[in-house]
Amino acid sequence: MAERLEGYTHWAARLTRAEQIILMDDYGDLLWGNPESNDLILTAMLALNASSRSRIPGAPAFLRSQLGQNRELHALPTSTRFGTVTLALINPAEISTATTGLLQDGLVRCIEGSVATAQG
Repeated sequence: MAERLEGYTHWAARLTRAEQIILMDDYGDLLWGNPESNDLILTAMLALNASSRSRIPGAPAFLRSQLGQNRELHALPTSTRFGTVTLALINPAEISTATTGLLQDGLVRCIEGSVATAQG
């Protein structure tokens, strides 16, 4: 699993040009990453997870939160058969709808252990 997570996060970093990538489960437990500011990111992630539950259908997939001056967290909750996993990107480039779909599909394959991984 660690190899798949590492491969996915490297691929996602190249795709989004994010400064930092974090993966968290539905309980706020860190699955991958080394946040520079644990408390701030954890608080933002939990708030984003809570707001994602009340999201309006058709709303943008990424939830955004300011982490301070010049730092923005983009969170992408993704449903897997093991529960929701949230991809958190710190200061990514603009992310298109197509890229959002690629990130979600790749994350599902990574978590669920699909043979085909998102190494495109």
